[in-house]
Amino acid sequence: MLRFFRQLRQRLLNDNKFSKYLLYAVGEILLVVVGILIALQVDNWNEERKLRQIELELLGVVYENLTNDLDDFEKNLIHLKNRKIACEVLLECAANDIVYQDSLAFFLHYTKVYPHFNPNISGYEMIKSEGIESITNDSLKLAITNLYEYGYKYLFTWENEGIDFNQNILTPLTRKYLGYTAVEHQDIPTSLDNSRDHLSLFANSGLVLNIKDFEGLKQDTELLTLWAGLKGHSDLLREIHQETENSVVDLVRRLENELNVQK
Repeated sequence: MLRFFRQLRQRLLNDNKFSKYLLYAVGEILLVVVGILIALQVDNWNEERKLRQIELELLGVVYENLTNDLDDFEKNLIHLKNRKIACEVLLECAANDIVYQDSLAFFLHYTKVYPHFNPNISGYEMIKSEGIESITNDSLKLAITNLYEYGYKYLFTWENEGIDFNQNILTPLTRKYLGYTAVEHQDIPTSLDNSRDHLSLFANSGLVLNIKDFEGLKQDTELLTLWAGLKGHSDLLREIHQETENSVVDLVRRLENELNVQK
């Protein structure tokens, strides 16, 4: 092919057809330029396709992370509901001077159970490493950043305050009343939510809880005051958990649309 074009150029020069030669030369240059532009465009398309593939892979990891987080949210919401119930039961025992029952020790134990949200952040860390600009959908990029940098961190702030309170104040006060007996099984109070079967492991651990000084417990004004405050804190933390979970549900839906996830 190249030999043919060289021969054609030479024949035009030999025949003194300079104008045709010039026109041919210009045409040849244009063909070369067009070829280069096409090659560059193909390279751009290939690069854009590679970047889009990376973006979709990153979003896919975030999607998997968030769907796992939703399960953690549901467990924590159940824990917080049960903790409020436990406080209400014990406060009622003190207010109405209810006699001791074995199940009450389970409620006392639950007042110091503090759920801790443990999110999966590998996808977001990968996005930060790749560069947040790797996400081309601006509204999706903003939603992801807001969730991880603000929503989750706000939840952590409240959780950490509660964990400090639980470890440094509530648990030491509760420990002096709570005892353990080695037996095979303990019944779970029916008023507690065991829909995730998360209480069964403890109930079948071989340790049964008991309260060592129930009458003293009912008159412990410091603990009674803490339980009253813990009821309100459980409601507040449930609300924050629920709002954050709603944000996750919305983001998961948007990621499904972006990834064309088939349900």
